[in-house]
Amino acid sequence: MPDNKMDDQQAAIFEGQIEALISRALTPGGFATLSVEQRKYLFAMILAAVVPADGLVRDVEMKHLLAHLAGRYQMQARALERAAHLVTSRLASSETAHKLASRMPDLLSIDDRSSMIGMLWDLALCDKELHAQEEELIYRIADQAGVPRKKVAELQARAAARLRA
Repeated sequence: MPDNKMDDQQAAIFEGQIEALISRALTPGGFATLSVEQRKYLFAMILAAVVPADGLVRDVEMKHLLAHLAGRYQMQARALERAAHLVTSRLASSETAHKLASRMPDLLSIDDRSSMIGMLWDLALCDKELHAQEEELIYRIADQAGVPRKKVAELQARAAARLRA
C-alpha cells in the first residue's frame, strides 16, 4: 500500500489542481473536457468522503478505498498516494461529494452509479460498524446520483452479506 504522505508544497499544489477539476466538472459540459485520469480523481473524491464521515480514518477503511481505486479505476501507485491524501484534505467533504454526485446522472449509466454506491457501502461497513453519518452521506450521494432508494438498500444488504462471508 502506498505511503499517503505528501509534503506541504506537494499537497497544496495537488489540492489546487483538484479544486480546478471540481470547478470544471460542476460547469455544464465541463466533465466532458476532463481526461480519464482527471475523472478518476473526481470519483475518488466521492469515495473518499465516506472514510472520515464518522470522524475517524481507520486503516481498514484506507485499505479498502485504495483497493477499490486500484481495482475498479486502475489507479497506479502515485495516483493512489494522491487519492489517499484526499481523505484527510480540506476537499474531502460530504458537500463536495454531494455536488459531484449531482453530475453523475449526466455522466454515468445507472449500473455505474449503482456500482459506486456499492463501493461506498463497502467502505462504510468494512470496519464492521455503520455510523449514522456514513449512512446519511451514502443516501444523500445516492439521491443526487439518481440511484433509487430501493436499489441503495439492496446494495447495502449485499455489502453487509459480503462482509459476513
